[in-house]
Amino acid sequence: MAAIVNHLDNSGLLTRTPDPEDGRRLLVGLSSKAVRDLQQGRQLRDQWLADELRDRYTDEELQLIAAALTLLTRLA
Repeated sequence: MAAIVNHLDNSGLLTRTPDPEDGRRLLVGLSSKAVRDLQQGRQLRDQWLADELRDRYTDEELQLIAAALTLLTRLA
């Protein structure tokens, strides 16, 4: 675990700050670079999915998919 955290930290993806309640501990969080990278990746995936759906399905099929997704969200 420490090796993974160190690698992410060396890549500029983490922040480490002292724990205000326990000076022996460090709090680890995502850096602004990591947040930007995640957002960019999500946007790319969303665009890819939108393009694939538009290319593979008719408008009628897309409406059915949208209706099915609405129903499926009730399970969450």
